[in-house]
Amino acid sequence: MKTFLAVFFGILAAAAVIAGIVGVIRLVEQEQRATQVRREIPVLRVRTINTACITYQATYDRYPETLGQLGPSPGGGGSYSAEHAGFIDEVFASGKVGGYTFSYCPTKRDRRGRVVGYAVTATRDPVSTWAIRNYFTDESGVIRSTLENRPATSGDPAVGG
Repeated sequence: MKTFLAVFFGILAAAAVIAGIVGVIRLVEQEQRATQVRREIPVLRVRTINTACITYQATYDRYPETLGQLGPSPGGGGSYSAEHAGFIDEVFASGKVGGYTFSYCPTKRDRRGRVVGYAVTATRDPVSTWAIRNYFTDESGVIRSTLENRPATSGDPAVGG
């Protein structure tokens, strides 16, 4: 009987250790997935700006002068116009969201002064504990990034490339 109990409790202890190891592995996998999602969010936001700029250009025959023009009217009221197109929300249009500062700058104009080129940078906030890359895009739609402590540029490698 004593041997049976010793074997039984040994098996029970081994099962508890295995269950603990499996639990830790699952927690690590969940944390890795969460980290991957957090790292993909700024890329999705930069893509959102590109899409909003393309839509703005198709609607108003030029790119916007400011990031704010892609957002709604202050307070969310009113109709949509070139000044408040409503293609992104007001928080995003403010330029600071999710541990990043998004900057928009016209880069080219045509003979009539309309914006025909732009650059967007997404620069991680220094206090962010999870943001590790800075991003850049322009009217080409190619998103570029750097791990260096500086804004990304058109000379940095393409995301996913």
